[in-house]
Formats: sequence, C-alpha cells, structure tokens
Amino acid sequence: MVFFQAPEISAQTFLKVFIVHGILFGSFLFIAYMILKRDRKWINIIASSFYISFATGLLLNFIFVLISFEPYGQIVLTLYYATMFFLMLGTFFLTIFSFILLQSESVFTKKKQLFLILICCIIVFCMVFIPNGVTINDSTDWNPVYSIGYFIYIFIVFTVFSVIPQIYCFIKIHGAFQNESLQKRWKFFIIGTTLLYIFCYGTIIYHTLDIQEIRTIWSLISLGLAVASAFLIFRGIGKIE
Repeated sequence: MVFFQAPEISAQTFLKVFIVHGILFGSFLFIAYMILKRDRKWINIIASSFYISFATGLLLNFIFVLISFEPYGQIVLTLYYATMFFLMLGTFFLTIFSFILLQSESVFTKKKQLFLILICCIIVFCMVFIPNGVTINDSTDWNPVYSIGYFIYIFIVFTVFSVIPQIYCFIKIHGAFQNESLQKRWKFFIIGTTLLYIFCYGTIIYHTLDIQEIRTIWSLISLGLAVASAFLIFRGIGKIE
C-alpha cells in the first residue's frame, strides 16, 4: 500500500524553492536569532518578528511543494495562502518597528501596535475570499498563478499598509537622527527595505504574468535581492536603540 507519493520536482522548482528559498530561510532565522540574542526588549522582538514571519512563510512553502500533486490540491492551496499571510505579515512588522523608532513606545504603545497587527492580519486574511484568486494545480505545473483580482488586492494592501507608511518613516526618522553613525545605519535600513520591496513587487508581478521564460531568471535575481535586503536591514537596526 502506498501512503505517500513524492511529487516530481523540476530542476527549476528545486532551484527556486530548495536552493533559493532554503538560503533565505537559513539567513532569516540566523538574523532573528542574532537580534534576540543581543537583547529581548520589545522593539527587538518586533524587529525579529519580521525575520521569523518570513522564515515561517518559507517553511510552509517547502511543505506545500513536497505535497504538490493532485490528491492534496486543496491542502497545497491552503498552505500557499498561509505562506502569503506570513510573508505579508513580516513586512507589517518592519513598518511597526519604524513607527516605534519614530514615535517611541510611550506614544506608539504596545496596545496600539497589537491592534494594528490584528487589523493587518484580518485584511490579509481576506485574500482567501477572492474568487479563484490563486491557481495551483497540474495545469500550472504546481506554480502559483494569481488572478488579476488577487494581484490588485495584494498590490494595494502591500502598498497602503507597508510601503507608503514606511516611506513616511524613512523621511521623518532620517531627519531626526543627528548622530552621523545612526544616519549611516538608517541609510542601510532604507536600502535594505527598498530591496525587500523590489523583491516583493517583483514576486507578485511574476506570479501574475506567469511567463515561463523569466521564472528561473527571477529566482536568481530574487535570491540576491532578498539576502542583501535581510542583511542590510539587520545592519541598519543592529545598534539602533
């Protein structure tokens, strides 16, 4: 009796998921560990949550690839939505971190932060209700393909709740830092976050266009973008108190 049938994994999928995402998974977990090892203050917990959330999304990505064949189609789709949930949530943690720096924890209290996280979670979760939002099956070679409606929803949510607030923080905080060392670190943070956003926008677009020829190329480009962004962000927040 056969209990589990391993899926046939193409070289392209192996490269993208187990090499590219594997390197990202290890990098993000390592950086989260380094942040928490240094200090477990609340602001560091928020900063590490960005990395942990991304790592969780990548871990779920590994799992759904391993069971990507027809009997488990609905489970695969559910795991992919969970992957997207944690990846999007990670960008929100990064924005919350910036607002803590901008306003301090006495103004932007834990209660406000947790309330904002809850609102963001609900908004992101609503993506599962978009009809035929993501297609993953034999016809797509088990690669996620986004509908136009799903693309628009994710694009707007990501831009409104992550990118625009972060740009506001970039401008305000950079002007507030008088110390030259802190200004330099904040520039690293800005560059790293910008690379992260390019990675996120690029991934959303390429899953929507579903052009086979650019998949392998984007996998390699995205690896460089994501790893560079992870370490530049860490370099930027490393000693910001």
